[in-house]
Amino acid sequence: MMKKILNFFTPQIPNNTHVSRHRYSTGFTIIELLITVVVIAILATITMLSYNGIKGRAIEVSVKSDLRKITSELELDRSDNVNYPLSGAQANSGLGLKVSPGNTYTYTTTPYGYCVTVSTSGGQYAYSLKSKDNAILAGSCTAAVTSYAGSGTLGYVEGPLATARFEGATGVVIDSSGAMFISDRGNNRIRKITTGGTVETFAGSGAFGVCTPGTGTAAGIAAPDSIAIDNSNNLYVSANSWCVMKITPDGVVTRIGGGGGYGGAEGSSAVSQFRNPREIAVDSNGNVYVADSGSHKIRKITSAGVVSTFAGSGVNGSANGTGAAAQFSYPSGLAINQETNTLYVTDANNTIRQISIPGAVVTPFVGSTAGYQDGTGSSAKFNTPTSLGIDWAGNMYVTEQDNSHRVRKVTPAGVVTTLAGNGTAGFANGVGTATQFNYPNSITIDRSGNLYTSDAGSSYIRKIEL
Repeated sequence: MMKKILNFFTPQIPNNTHVSRHRYSTGFTIIELLITVVVIAILATITMLSYNGIKGRAIEVSVKSDLRKITSELELDRSDNVNYPLSGAQANSGLGLKVSPGNTYTYTTTPYGYCVTVSTSGGQYAYSLKSKDNAILAGSCTAAVTSYAGSGTLGYVEGPLATARFEGATGVVIDSSGAMFISDRGNNRIRKITTGGTVETFAGSGAFGVCTPGTGTAAGIAAPDSIAIDNSNNLYVSANSWCVMKITPDGVVTRIGGGGGYGGAEGSSAVSQFRNPREIAVDSNGNVYVADSGSHKIRKITSAGVVSTFAGSGVNGSANGTGAAAQFSYPSGLAINQETNTLYVTDANNTIRQISIPGAVVTPFVGSTAGYQDGTGSSAKFNTPTSLGIDWAGNMYVTEQDNSHRVRKVTPAGVVTTLAGNGTAGFANGVGTATQFNYPNSITIDRSGNLYTSDAGSSYIRKIEL
């Protein structure tokens, strides 16, 4: 029987050209003919479902060979944000997803299910679906958040990504080879995640004390806070013992600022002082900028190791201006746009300010008063913006703590949107605003444009796939 069906689809060219074509359809009973029709229908259906796209109205569509399904019951009431948690902006803009004739639907896989993209005459809209029950995860297919490293338990454990432990990981950067370095504050160490996916100690003895030069684990790095990297893969670390240290790719640790202890003194590395140095940024000339939170200043360390004030009067405030005429309030986050020579700063005023390099002219960028609101320029609101990262297109990514626990995106034009996090402290992987963070700290970007943030409260390094 099966042979007859196969012959029906692939008949052989007869040697005797006088044989009638009826030969290929003879020998079938009515039952066999019906079975053949059913087989043809099944094969046609399989072919259709294996096509990586959904066109027109479909009641139920299987995703290739797997049994999970994307249902077409996606006619969303735009006001129904309870069952379909779209962001307010998307819900109010009238971009409800409807399965209807004339629209084109395509899908791709994501870490949490599928991304259905709807092309209509009015534009293209994407929605993430959870593979288990096809629930709408978010009104966006970007920002899939996963756990990259860490077991979720505080401690000090080396080894594979999933079983490693950190004790209050804060800073995170990626070098030119793709290796990641983490300032592990509670363990007084700089940890490294190799390109092979193994967590190990790169520098620091683990003992809390003063900044002690040395190589690798012979060096003393007390409560490292932030970490930055230059074009030669040198690391720069701010430590809680009021110093700034440099670590070469070979693990040689030296002190480049803060040898004089706690205070505001300027000068050489040996005599200079800091008050709670936080995030660090390095320009293309090798100058290091430090958000000296306790001094309400942005400090500068030249490649020769000379420390000076770059901007800020030292008075807690929010004034714009040039150099010492400007005021900051506990500055914490720093990032440099190397293309425009602009330094960006976050502080307790819940704003992000910009400073020209080398002119040190401080002007507003985005943010106004404390709160949560997406928008452009001063219409946007932040709640304790903490750390900054900038990609090659000039987009800025901001982590927020306290009452926010979000990751926000800021375009070069100053348009602020929410990338991930629902505003509640916790731990939930997923997509976009369906996720949760617990005091996200430093943020960095890899060569593929994916983000990584040290989620200090959950003891994980989280990955945000863009």
